[in-house]
Amino acid sequence: MLKELFKKKEYVKLLEVANRLLARNELTTSQARLAFRSSLELNANDLQEFWLDIALEMNNNDPWLLYHKARRYYIKNDLSNAEKIYLRLLESPIFNIRSLSALSSIYHSQKRYDEAARCLCKLVSLSPDDHRYLNKLFRVFIALRKQADAAVLGEFIPEDRRELDVKAFLADWSKRSAQQGRAPGPLYYDIIYKESNDYKKSGEKSIYVPVWEKVISIAKERGVRCILDLGCGPGQFADFIHNKMPDIDYCGVDFSESAIEIAKYRNLTKYDFIKAQLPLKDDRFYKKADAIVCLEVLEHIENDLDVIESIPSGKFIIASVPNFDSLGHIRYFNNEKEVVERYGYLFVDLKVFTCPLARNSVLWLMHGTRA
Repeated sequence: MLKELFKKKEYVKLLEVANRLLARNELTTSQARLAFRSSLELNANDLQEFWLDIALEMNNNDPWLLYHKARRYYIKNDLSNAEKIYLRLLESPIFNIRSLSALSSIYHSQKRYDEAARCLCKLVSLSPDDHRYLNKLFRVFIALRKQADAAVLGEFIPEDRRELDVKAFLADWSKRSAQQGRAPGPLYYDIIYKESNDYKKSGEKSIYVPVWEKVISIAKERGVRCILDLGCGPGQFADFIHNKMPDIDYCGVDFSESAIEIAKYRNLTKYDFIKAQLPLKDDRFYKKADAIVCLEVLEHIENDLDVIESIPSGKFIIASVPNFDSLGHIRYFNNEKEVVERYGYLFVDLKVFTCPLARNSVLWLMHGTRA
């Protein structure tokens, strides 16, 4: 009967019958599986959880059910339980590749880069034509600080299959000398900003809005009237504060020509955007500003301490650094203590706040007066 109801797409009625069978202890394993499938069709999260657990109680070795349970753990950010099930599913010929892919993502998010690399190498051998795995392996090599190996790997990815950050890195890498260190240069960011639509969106649509709202709160509390933004990028933060603090004066500085072009195109009145390399060598930049902002910048550059040291004593600074790695990151910070250990001596009264982003990713937002 339940099979007929499923074929007719009468999912609600099917679940009603399944509930009655369950109450009478007459529900079979295959019927519990059908009930779970029906809850998926109805997109009913609570019912999915209920019927998935019922079906797994009856058959805890069903790969399809186990895969869905692992996915639910993953969505809930219960990565430990998700990992255990995905490891079990590596023996399944149907779910082997999907489980390896999920494990690589878990390991990457937990900074277990060697394990992520092993998973991705297996995926590349199992699915050589799926260039997503080569792109992901490229990023893991960067996280392992193996830029030269990543550059070699990148040559095996067809140009039309290279994801944007990979394409930008390879273009920048080919122009750099060994003395330039690990930080991507202007060309990397020129390509990223020019070709990604995300950076052309308004500030209101940025993932960093929660952080910027905190920045504005701090600025308003201090009565800030003029901001100097070091590493302003394509002007999304400027666009955001232009709407929130319309009377403020603002100057944004960035070494990427594309970033400055996009920022100027936003046509933000009273705002200046200037192409310049950090640290700034001209003190005139700092004279008018009563707050120096440096958001999502310090983790990208080798000379982050030089940039802070170049800011005149007594100036108020708001800056941020992440707790996660990324292709363009030179460093990240696991906790507030690490932030204070690196930057604390440069401030009189450094304060650090946690600003959550997605999943386990956060930005450490710090502010204080330059010592």
